[in-house]
Amino acid sequence: MSSRRGERRRVARDSSSALGECPERARREWHDAKQERNSALNERGRNFLVGVCAAGALASAAVLLFLFGEIEPLFRSRWPLEVALNEAGGLRRGSLVTMNGVPVGAIQEIEFNASDRNLPVLVTALIDNSILIPDPSTPTVRASLLGSGARLELTVTLPLSTPTRNYERDKSVRLRGRVVALETRMLEELAPQLEPIIASFREMEKLSRNLNEFVRAPAQGEAPQAESLRGVVARFNSTLDRANTALDGATSWLNDEQLRTDVRDTANGASELMRDAAIAANRIATAADALGNAAESVKSEAASVRNQLVPVLDSLGASFDEVNRLLVAARTGEGTVGRLMKDPALYQSLSDAAQRLEGVLAKMELLLDKVRAEGLNVDLLGK
Repeated sequence: MSSRRGERRRVARDSSSALGECPERARREWHDAKQERNSALNERGRNFLVGVCAAGALASAAVLLFLFGEIEPLFRSRWPLEVALNEAGGLRRGSLVTMNGVPVGAIQEIEFNASDRNLPVLVTALIDNSILIPDPSTPTVRASLLGSGARLELTVTLPLSTPTRNYERDKSVRLRGRVVALETRMLEELAPQLEPIIASFREMEKLSRNLNEFVRAPAQGEAPQAESLRGVVARFNSTLDRANTALDGATSWLNDEQLRTDVRDTANGASELMRDAAIAANRIATAADALGNAAESVKSEAASVRNQLVPVLDSLGASFDEVNRLLVAARTGEGTVGRLMKDPALYQSLSDAAQRLEGVLAKMELLLDKVRAEGLNVDLLGK
């Protein structure tokens, strides 16, 4: 420092002496000396700033390494644990090792071990000296969904045994595990939740299969199944055809004026017949009273008369019932008129009933004539 100060004084002295001899030359030399002095000062400042920046960078790097856990292992004692896997599954040197989710170490080395044909990937993990791995534990590789790397997960079988057994902390221990793809693991975890949905889809499949069978068209020449939809439609169409046929018949009957006239005449004849039958019934009742009064005198003939009269009365009652039924059906619309839409032969039945009633009345007259001829003075028909 003193040498430099002396040099500056000499340069200034030389400059002042030379200033009188040659002012221009002295001024130039003085200017060059000043620039040299300024450049020396700038270089020292620059070197100082570079040193400060380098020290700051080293300190920042040390802080980052400490935050990411790269410096801490240098001051921590660890023991090695070997794990054999079928594939690395995204593990790298420095990947995290966890035990049931708790960090316990880091991956030191990953190599390919060709001597093991089933699990050729050999992973060496460094476990913290204060951590003991319970026996048994299953190693797996867990990948992150966000792409932050995979980790080696040691899953302890629970519940723990009493007393707890631990693996030896040396290289004699080698755990064996398999790497399961992330998609497969997610499906395995979602399977219990998806099982009810899958069961619902199976029920829908069964329902759709039954529905297809229900609407399936029969094969060529095969009769449609009775419970199938096509069979129901076919029966419904057949019923509609029969209904159309019945409606056509009813329409033709309603349009037949002669048939309607015959039905009206038959109904009128049946009404007159019923009136005559009522009159005959009253007379038969009177005759029965008379016969009862004369029973004391004709005991020998009573049994014969009774045996002949009862069948005739029964036949007459049956005829009255049949005529009654025909008249009721004709009044309600479900009798002669309704039945003629389906059975035009009903008119013949009414005629036969009238003829049978006429025969019964004739037999009654013959019976009364016979009673009169044998001595009983009874006039049932007013003759």
